[in-house]
Amino acid sequence: MFSLSSPQERPSTHGERLVAALLNKLPKDEYFFAAEPRLVDRDEREWQPDFVLVCRKMGVVVIEVKDWVEVISVNAKQVRVRRRDGEKETHPNPVITCKNYAHALADFFEKRDELHHKHRGKRKLKFPWHHLVILANIDSATVEQLAPNAVWAKGTVIGRGEITNETKFAHVLKEINWHFNLQRPIDNATLNVLREVLDPPLIVEDEDGRPRGTVTIPQANLIREPIKMPAAQMSLPFDSDDLPAEVSQLVDNFTVRLVRGVAGSGKSLVLIRRAAYLAQQHPNARICVLTFNKDLAHNLQQKLNTPAVEVVNFHKKCTEIIGPKWKSPTQVEHWLEKNAAHEIADAGLTVDFVAREIGWRKDVGLLDNNLYLTANRRGRGTSLPVSKRMVINTIFARYQQVQRASFQANRSMLGADWEDVPHFAAGELSTADHPLKAAYDVIMLDEAQDFAPSWMTVIKLMLKPEGTLFICDDPTQSIFRYFSWAEKGINVVGRTRVLRIPFRNTRSIAYAAHALIEADPNLSNSEDIIRPNLDSTEVPDGVAPALLKCRDLTEEVRLTEAQIRQHLDAGVTAGEIAVLIHNKRLVKHWVHLRNRGCYVETFDKMKGLEFRVVFVPHLQTAFEAGSMPTDTEFISTVRRRIFTAMTRARESLILSYQGQCPAALDPLKPYVREAL
Repeated sequence: MFSLSSPQERPSTHGERLVAALLNKLPKDEYFFAAEPRLVDRDEREWQPDFVLVCRKMGVVVIEVKDWVEVISVNAKQVRVRRRDGEKETHPNPVITCKNYAHALADFFEKRDELHHKHRGKRKLKFPWHHLVILANIDSATVEQLAPNAVWAKGTVIGRGEITNETKFAHVLKEINWHFNLQRPIDNATLNVLREVLDPPLIVEDEDGRPRGTVTIPQANLIREPIKMPAAQMSLPFDSDDLPAEVSQLVDNFTVRLVRGVAGSGKSLVLIRRAAYLAQQHPNARICVLTFNKDLAHNLQQKLNTPAVEVVNFHKKCTEIIGPKWKSPTQVEHWLEKNAAHEIADAGLTVDFVAREIGWRKDVGLLDNNLYLTANRRGRGTSLPVSKRMVINTIFARYQQVQRASFQANRSMLGADWEDVPHFAAGELSTADHPLKAAYDVIMLDEAQDFAPSWMTVIKLMLKPEGTLFICDDPTQSIFRYFSWAEKGINVVGRTRVLRIPFRNTRSIAYAAHALIEADPNLSNSEDIIRPNLDSTEVPDGVAPALLKCRDLTEEVRLTEAQIRQHLDAGVTAGEIAVLIHNKRLVKHWVHLRNRGCYVETFDKMKGLEFRVVFVPHLQTAFEAGSMPTDTEFISTVRRRIFTAMTRARESLILSYQGQCPAALDPLKPYVREAL
């Protein structure tokens, strides 16, 4: 479980709040500060200065703030003061206290090799450090008069005159007698280590507990962003007849936060740490994390490891909502194969295509056959003229008739398919006394780009009217059907934060993967696609991905097995190796690797997961659509899926094909190592 003993969020005294507001006004690209960081040494001694300020062009300064209204007397060791309530007290000289804090902090810095460099043959910290006392209520003239008696070195104590605005305070910082001047500003890598020292929960660890990096400043701000919890639960009676209207009226009442990030930018990391943080800050709140599939739910649950937050995949939650009426859904494809295969073939379509089309119509609630004839349908891999839509209408009408007869005869969801599940769940939640209606204070969605509008209806019904909806998505990684948030009935305008640094992947993997997106006009010109910052120092370097040409399946399997053995010999565990396959019919060639502990699954199962080593085989058939003609949007859809598979790799990526590499993958070639 994450320990979030974070720096205090709201300083306790008037003077501390004044200084915190001042520090927040300093330029964010030059200054970073932590409020009341807890520093515990090996002897269990605790050090907690009021503030530690990192000045990227100067060094690190420890700040101690005193809220005294009068200094009665002072000497080198003690100070006699009057507090705000009029009481008189004697305290240690604040300069000595602050200096001790600074020395203690420097000891923590000394333990981190990343904070050192060689200077004239000696190991030294890369930056200077200092201490500063702020007497927030004492005028500057009085501070100057006290200096000789208190043995205060110049620039170590300031009064209220120097903290009236950020410009004056920045001048004070420049006038500090730093031990030496920096030749260049403190870089991002060094800043992240400093942040780790000041706030250890920011450290990101792998499955074995080894440090992998640091939560970035934007991520930390999202994780610890405060929310206003409602004073009490409100019950909303829903009438099933006007359910859509009630749901649409709820949308504007949500406190929605959309975290949109490129692949590998840490969206899931933000989500699980924010879940832990909110559970700590609001112990009585009901918090639920919903995912697209069970593998991701299991992965997040292991990382979060707290019973205070419920983590579950969406359809499993629906089984809980539906309760005793639940029946295992059928596959549309099975019914179509049995009852409409000839009609589909005669129309020049395939069973899989029609099944996906029926699923799409149910997801968006487009059940009217006349409206479907003129609906905007793109990206299906083939054109959909009215003649083909009429065939689909005929089949869909017959399928619905069979389903309705089954529902009425059995008074259950017997005969329902997976796309029917959200509608059944919404119907159950429309009853006045359902225990999960308006039950959650916070609902968090991970990898939500593929959540359908019908899913969001269920989610909105489970959320309290004043609850918080926290969403993480990346439209680039949509591997099923993509819907905008407007189509899903969620207003995210002005409530979106973007993460652009793909620090999970190496720079080489990120360049190769994003080359597929940039070369595709349908993807690169989309307003939803996020451009990554691949020049950031936070993106690790690494070897270029491999693109292997194989003679046949036997050679492809043999080469993959050989490379897996090499990685295992190099210390990579089997669970950190994945073989991701674009078609479920091809999985049978790789199941033997599952027995060795490797993750072997289709693209449909990989959402949100990451591995040290990823293999993506069978690319020669990735763009095949059977006997149906393909359009540019179909190619874009497949590229998007391959992009998602590629960005599952943290360190090593091996792509392979048999015979001829599809032309649609040509944009990869400048960024990969091709080999026979």
